[in-house]
Order: sequence, then structure tokens, then C-alpha cells
Amino acid sequence: MRLSSFWPQADEQVPNDRLIRFRPVPPGRKAIVPMNRKQRRAAAKLGSAVPQLLATGLQLHRAGRLVEAEACYRQVLATQPNHAAAHSNLGSALMGQGKLDEAVAAYRQAIRIKPDLAAAYSNLGNALMGQGKLDDAVAAYR
Repeated sequence: MRLSSFWPQADEQVPNDRLIRFRPVPPGRKAIVPMNRKQRRAAAKLGSAVPQLLATGLQLHRAGRLVEAEACYRQVLATQPNHAAAHSNLGSALMGQGKLDEAVAAYRQAIRIKPDLAAAYSNLGNALMGQGKLDDAVAAYR
């Protein structure tokens, strides 16, 4: 499908060889957020252990071992601080331990990184309700 079918003047205003072409992110993969040098070095040392650490954290979380799950999520975030799912999962582990202030901060960070992460908004609302901040909770649910 040509761009001109949506915007009739597009092909006339910009020569075809000057159009920017974006490759879509393949299904099942996430867009990569750039890391600084320190983060790249730490990630290289950790190698492919990040997905394993995240999976271990999820298993521990499901088993109710929240302190250990928190440690796994924090290890992931030490090497990949822009990992939205790890922030969100960390928030859930903290909320389960009753650390609502830290949970709210983790959910807000997840939302900053990935604004379309619906679970983070829902969990943020739950944490804010637990703090008695009902107006903020309603805003988070919207």
C-alpha cells in the first residue's frame, strides 16, 4: 500500500528515494532501548542471563518467595535499567511485601519507560488505593 493512499500529496512532496522506511518490530520481540557504555559492559558480562533471571524472578514470585523475586528483578535492572517489565514485576513483589511507596515508584518508572504497559497502570492504581490515595488511583486506572 502506498503512502499516497492515505495522504495524496505525499509522493509529490518527497521523492521516493528520500522517504524514511521503518522496519516494524517482529511479533514476539520488543523494541530495544539504547544503553550507555556502563550498561552495555554489565549486560555483556551477564550475557544471556537476563532472560533467565527474569524467568527465575517470575517463578519465585509465583511461589510467594517475594524477597528472592525482588532480588532477581533488581539484578535485571542493574544491567538493564530500562526494562519496563522488570520494573513492573519489582513493583508487584514490593507491593506483596507491603512496601507500597517503593512499589508506586517502580510502577511509575515502568510507565515512564513503556507508556502502553497496561498492567503497570492497573497495579499502580492498586498500590495507590492501598495508600489511601483514591483520586490518584482513579487517575491511574484511566
